[in-house]
Amino acid sequence: MKKEKILKTLEENINCLIEVKNKFHYLGYFENKQAISTKIEYLKLQNSTLKIYFY
Repeated sequence: MKKEKILKTLEENINCLIEVKNKFHYLGYFENKQAISTKIEYLKLQNSTLKIYFY
């Protein structure tokens, strides 16, 4: 149960960051958008790694 909660929370955080990135793009904050994009990719990699580790 705890594994699923960790993965779900991580995926929710990724989705929230994607929303923020899109808002930054809309507002013209391209440097912030790039920084968030990097963080999103890192979290996606971490999520994939955890899925392999957990299952």
